[in-house]
Amino acid sequence: RVWIDGNLVIDAWYDHAPTLFSAARYYPAGWHNVHVEYYERTGGAEVGVDIGAGAVLPPAGDVIVDDGGPGWQAGGSPTSWRNYGSGIGNHALWTFNNAFTAPSYNWARWYPTLPHAGNYEVFAYIPGGIATTANARYWVYHNNRYDLATRAQAFYRDQWVSLGTYYFNAQGGEFVSLSDVTFECYLCRTLVYDAIKFSPR
Repeated sequence: RVWIDGNLVIDAWYDHAPTLFSAARYYPAGWHNVHVEYYERTGGAEVGVDIGAGAVLPPAGDVIVDDGGPGWQAGGSPTSWRNYGSGIGNHALWTFNNAFTAPSYNWARWYPTLPHAGNYEVFAYIPGGIATTANARYWVYHNNRYDLATRAQAFYRDQWVSLGTYYFNAQGGEFVSLSDVTFECYLCRTLVYDAIKFSPR
């Protein structure tokens, strides 16, 4: 793990073979505090850190992937998706839940086009008045790993809900996914699918 000025820049705190991790971040000229941690579990550990100057632009703004827009993919049973006239862009989708993974379960993925590698806080927009699930299971695929963020959509109304902050390598293929599998009673809950926001941190 590498921090610069207290901000986590590289997060590879899990078992792996010797691997090169890199990040490009904007910092103004001057002194900066760099903190590095690593661990050895079964042998073969090594660490090396190089910091060099480069042409990196200041952090860009938020990246939003909306349902139905660029970067959005969805699958499952087409007849199970329902339109909802609220949310970002005055539109969202919703579906009833599955208790377990079953044929034709509904799912969606949001693929962002991020301007550079780094830490991003991920938010899901939850329109009010439709979702009743207490176990929406968002999977965040970032920097070649998966993290689960479980949220009770029923508790939120017309707001952005944080799913946590994660390091993205911004090389393409990273995404947030949500299926209708909630492990609650079959077809007794609803899930809503709207926009996902990626905010640089």
